[in-house]
Formats: sequence, structure tokens, C-alpha cells
Amino acid sequence: MKARVGTKGVALVAVFAALFTVLTLLPGIPIIGGKGRIELAASLAPLFGIVLGPWLGALAAFLGALLAWALPPGSPDPFTGLLMLAPTISSLTAGLATSKKIGRVEGWIPAALVLGILVLAWYATWVGARAPLYPVLHVAGLVLIVVLGRRLAEYLRSNARSKMALAVVVSSYCGIVADHMVGNLAFIASLGVFIPLEVISAWLKGLGLPDVPSLFMFTLPISAAERLAMTAVAALVGIPLVATLKTAAPHLAERK
Repeated sequence: MKARVGTKGVALVAVFAALFTVLTLLPGIPIIGGKGRIELAASLAPLFGIVLGPWLGALAAFLGALLAWALPPGSPDPFTGLLMLAPTISSLTAGLATSKKIGRVEGWIPAALVLGILVLAWYATWVGARAPLYPVLHVAGLVLIVVLGRRLAEYLRSNARSKMALAVVVSSYCGIVADHMVGNLAFIASLGVFIPLEVISAWLKGLGLPDVPSLFMFTLPISAAERLAMTAVAALVGIPLVATLKTAAPHLAERK
């Protein structure tokens, strides 16, 4: 039995990793007021954890991001390499939040710890110290996990579609804001290392902003709109997907 489960797990990781890589090739959500795009893969990464569970989902997301980074038309540079952690943590957070148990601990507890550590990491940076209100989206996700607690796992497996939908929406949102904070921290860590300060100075000057903390606060409303849009995408795909796979996917069929 263990061999079959192991083989199935490997197959699912391979399929979802390939799916993630393909999703990165599709047109994404334009970044309002900036260059580039938010990849569709980032919107759907939480679903990997919801469907496969935190460990297989995070592994699939990481491998998919690694392939997308290393293979054309990816950008195999150090900064984008750091960003591979974003969908990994997103999938992990959503998977933990919807797990009944991780060992002897209810799944929502380590999920809350992940988001809590990310928020604390923000305040440990020089940018976070000067933009203390910025993590409002991430604190909201942390509050949702703590308030709903074990009900997220119960609702995901409920026969009531409204409860299942709520679990998908909330856990997807928490995964997406975890992804967002990992990206923020990677950006801050890369300043003057992988991202030249002259580039940032020119960007700030063009926007009429005095410093990097003000840049984050300036983009907060845009970030909020984007994260809500990404959550809506995850819900549109995830709710029917979970309803279809409820008895087939290992994480959804978990009854512990």
C-alpha cells in the first residue's frame, strides 16, 4: 500500500509541477502602474496545497517554479531565483490551513505560524520599520486563519458547497498573501545586491517618491486589488476543482 501511495504521490507532483510550468507561459494579470505581469500560476499555487496537501503541493509548486526559472523563456537570474520560494510558501500555507492534522498539531496552527513569521520578517527589515501599516493584507490573512481555525479543514471536506467554497477562498487568499510577502522580502533583500540601487533611484524619481518604504505604501491599494483579483481566479478554478476531486485527491480524501 505504501508503495502505491508513494508512486501516486510522485505522479501527482510531476503532473502538477508540469502544470505550474505551463501556466507560467500563459498571459497573466498586468501589474497596474508597473512593468511585468502577475503570472496565472501564482494565483493557482494555493490550489496545489489544497488538493495535494502541504508537502506534495509545496514540492510540486517549487519544482514547477524551478523549471519555469531554468527553461526558456524564463529568466535564470538570482533575484527571480529567490522568487521561486513564493509559490512554494503559498502552496504550503494553503495546504497547512486546510489540513486536519500535521503530526499531533491541527493544521491551521503551523499555517498561522508561517504567515506570522512572514509578517515579523517584514518588521525586521529597514523598510518594514518605516512602513508599519503595509502588512495589513497579510495580517488579515493571519486573522482569518486564527478565527476559523480547524473549521477550514472541516469546511473543505464538507458536503455543503457554501462551506467548501469558503474554505477554498480563505485558504487561497492566505496562500496568495504569503506569496506576496515572500516576494516583498526577496525584493528588499535584493536591493543593492541583485537589483542596482541606481535602478531603484530612477524608479522612485519617476514616481515622485522619496524612498523605498513610500513606494510600498504607494502601491498598497494596487497590491490589495491584485491580491483580491488573484483570489477570485483561485476561487473560480478551485471551487469546481475541489468538488470534482474530493474523493480522488489524497489531501481532500483525508479523514484523520
